[in-house]
Amino acid sequence: MCVCGSGQFAVVRRCRYKETGELFAAKSIKKRRSSSSRRGAHLHDIQREVSLLTELDHDNVVRLYEVYETQHDVTLILELYVIIIIILL
Repeated sequence: MCVCGSGQFAVVRRCRYKETGELFAAKSIKKRRSSSSRRGAHLHDIQREVSLLTELDHDNVVRLYEVYETQHDVTLILELYVIIIIILL
Protein backbone atom coordinates (compact mmCIF):
# COMPACT_ATOMS: atom_id res chain seq x y z
CA MET A 1 0.00 0.00 0.00
CA CYS A 2 1.29 3.40 -1.01
CA VAL A 3 1.33 6.15 1.65
CA CYS A 4 -0.73 9.12 0.44
CA GLY A 5 -0.20 11.30 3.50
CA SER A 6 0.36 11.39 7.23
CA GLY A 7 -0.30 13.56 10.23
CA GLN A 8 0.21 13.62 13.97
CA PHE A 9 -2.15 10.69 14.70
CA ALA A 10 -2.93 9.09 11.33
CA VAL A 11 -1.49 7.67 8.12
CA VAL A 12 -3.47 7.47 4.86
CA ARG A 13 -2.59 4.70 2.42
CA ARG A 14 -3.98 3.75 -0.94
CA CYS A 15 -5.58 0.30 -0.88
CA ARG A 16 -7.35 -1.94 -3.35
CA TYR A 17 -10.43 -4.14 -2.94
CA LYS A 18 -9.13 -7.50 -4.21
CA GLU A 19 -12.42 -8.74 -5.68
CA THR A 20 -13.08 -5.70 -7.91
CA GLY A 21 -9.73 -3.90 -8.10
CA GLU A 22 -11.39 -0.67 -6.94
CA LEU A 23 -9.08 1.80 -5.17
CA PHE A 24 -9.80 3.33 -1.75
CA ALA A 25 -8.01 5.38 0.90
CA ALA A 26 -7.35 3.64 4.24
CA LYS A 27 -6.91 6.16 7.07
CA SER A 28 -5.34 4.44 10.09
CA ILE A 29 -5.74 6.48 13.28
CA LYS A 30 -3.74 5.64 16.41
CA LYS A 31 -5.93 5.44 19.53
CA ARG A 32 -4.77 7.15 22.71
CA ARG A 33 -3.81 4.39 25.17
CA SER A 34 -4.60 6.31 28.35
CA SER A 35 -6.08 9.66 29.35
CA SER A 36 -2.65 10.85 30.53
CA SER A 37 -0.93 9.90 27.26
CA ARG A 38 -0.18 12.61 24.71
CA ARG A 39 0.19 10.17 21.81
CA GLY A 40 -2.78 9.13 19.70
CA ALA A 41 -6.28 10.51 19.21
CA HIS A 42 -9.03 10.40 21.84
CA LEU A 43 -11.64 7.78 21.01
CA HIS A 44 -14.47 10.35 21.20
CA ASP A 45 -12.69 12.45 18.52
CA ILE A 46 -12.46 9.41 16.24
CA GLN A 47 -16.12 8.59 16.89
CA ARG A 48 -17.09 12.19 16.04
CA GLU A 49 -15.19 11.99 12.72
CA VAL A 50 -16.92 8.71 11.86
CA SER A 51 -20.31 10.17 12.81
CA LEU A 52 -19.81 13.27 10.65
CA LEU A 53 -18.61 11.30 7.64
CA THR A 54 -21.55 8.91 8.01
CA GLU A 55 -24.10 11.75 8.12
CA LEU A 56 -22.66 13.94 5.34
CA ASP A 57 -23.54 13.34 1.72
CA HIS A 58 -21.87 16.03 -0.37
CA ASP A 59 -19.75 16.09 -3.52
CA ASN A 60 -16.92 17.90 -1.69
CA VAL A 61 -16.70 15.42 1.21
CA VAL A 62 -15.12 11.99 0.86
CA ARG A 63 -17.45 9.06 1.40
CA LEU A 64 -16.92 6.65 4.29
CA TYR A 65 -17.36 2.98 3.31
CA GLU A 66 -16.14 0.88 6.26
CA VAL A 67 -14.66 1.21 9.76
CA TYR A 68 -12.32 -1.37 11.30
CA GLU A 69 -11.08 -1.24 14.89
CA THR A 70 -8.21 -3.03 16.61
CA GLN A 71 -6.81 -2.62 20.10
CA HIS A 72 -4.48 0.20 18.99
CA ASP A 73 -5.97 1.64 15.77
CA VAL A 74 -9.16 2.61 13.98
CA THR A 75 -9.04 2.34 10.19
CA LEU A 76 -11.48 4.26 8.00
CA ILE A 77 -11.98 3.06 4.43
CA LEU A 78 -12.69 6.19 2.41
CA GLU A 79 -13.34 7.24 -1.15
CA LEU A 80 -10.05 7.90 -2.94
CA TYR A 81 -9.69 11.07 -4.97
CA VAL A 82 -6.89 11.16 -7.49
CA ILE A 83 -5.95 14.61 -8.75
CA ILE A 84 -3.84 14.83 -11.85
CA ILE A 85 -2.19 18.17 -12.50
CA ILE A 86 -0.86 18.80 -15.98
CA ILE A 87 1.52 21.70 -16.37
CA LEU A 88 1.66 23.09 -19.86
CA LEU A 89 4.81 24.97 -20.73
